[in-house]
Amino acid sequence: MNEVYTESQNITQIDQADKGTAIPYKQLRYTKASSDFSWEGSTKELPEEIIDRYDSYANSVPGGFVIQETPSEYFICVNFGKKESVTKGFKINSLAMHDINSERSFLRIHAIPVSYEDAMDEKVHGVVTIRALISVAKKDLPEGIEINEMILSVEEEKE
Repeated sequence: MNEVYTESQNITQIDQADKGTAIPYKQLRYTKASSDFSWEGSTKELPEEIIDRYDSYANSVPGGFVIQETPSEYFICVNFGKKESVTKGFKINSLAMHDINSERSFLRIHAIPVSYEDAMDEKVHGVVTIRALISVAKKDLPEGIEINEMILSVEEEKE
């Protein structure tokens, strides 16, 4: 079972101590949903099993979750939580592995808030939950490292 950590640590301390090893990823889906509507953008067809597992995290707490591991890649659901406006969302800014020389290495998913997303009509009101599906190729991870723990860090929205 994966341990999931959200913004409970001081990310500034992490940044100063360890910049991490940048990890490439592919964003496969981006979903916004409320009780009244659902919107989803996707980049490619995926097996039904992965889509079903991704959908099962629709109401999970914010964080990153390995939903499937294949011999060549990890599929990760990133749940960003809720936003009060349908035109606001999140963008994954970067992924990085930290503490790769210790037994407690972790993947940091760094996200930034975005405004005025074209995904929704501004006339739609209400709270939305936002999540994304990404994949990480195992060949892109430091040698001998597996994704077991994740931290989702989200920058504060600038007013």
